[in-house]
Amino acid sequence: ILQYSHAFGIAVSPRRDFFQEEEEDVAQEKWKIMPNASDAEHRRSVDDIFAEIDNFDIDLIKLHPDTVEYFETVTAYLKCFDELEALYHEIDPSHTLANYDMPDITRPIQQLSMSGDTVKNLAELYEVAEAMLPVFKAKIEDLLGGVGTSSPCAHSSDALFHLPPGENKLKGKRRASEKAKDDYSKKEPGPPESWLYDIVRESILFDTADQILGFLELIRADESIEIVKSKNRFRSPTLSGYRDWNLQLQISTNDGSMKHICELQ
Repeated sequence: ILQYSHAFGIAVSPRRDFFQEEEEDVAQEKWKIMPNASDAEHRRSVDDIFAEIDNFDIDLIKLHPDTVEYFETVTAYLKCFDELEALYHEIDPSHTLANYDMPDITRPIQQLSMSGDTVKNLAELYEVAEAMLPVFKAKIEDLLGGVGTSSPCAHSSDALFHLPPGENKLKGKRRASEKAKDDYSKKEPGPPESWLYDIVRESILFDTADQILGFLELIRADESIEIVKSKNRFRSPTLSGYRDWNLQLQISTNDGSMKHICELQ
């Protein structure tokens, strides 16, 4: 943990209450870094600590339970991060997803009601969402059928796609109401419910980076789809190393009578 902290430029200075009272003198001596040292002296002192760790019996210092839990959490986080980094480099060694020529997009488009006006409340939003859920699913399934056959980016014509269970339903109304209030209550023009894009949502798990690129090309070429928001987390992963491509897509019915913005991960 000290090595990771030093690599990220984080100052490691354990508080006095990290250690049990009876071991405090020993602990303070073992972990001391010279407060007024030069850079060279500081570097040597840190190296000395790293060298001591290799031969030091940690059981000699009794840590508080909260401190133990904290270090266990940090260790688990670092392990998760390293595993996700390794997995991404294995799946996409040339980083074609991170370097794909498609900027992040954000277009300020509000959700529309059945009449074509901006939705006024949650009831109007869900009325359209319920009607558009099967339309969205049919559109995505149609696009998936083209990946690996018509797309030049995909090399396999028998690619397997996995739709996670539990995704074939709308976002809960209570959670949607809370999100509208918390995230969009001050956004103009209102109402805040008109900025909810994830009432209808779906997740797709692809087997390869080429399949994702092929699917994106099909979305961009489809004139019935408008990309409202696009976030490439392969280019900018979360702090844990998690990566996906998050899209908000405005889908239209065949006759153009209804439009709804849906989320796709």
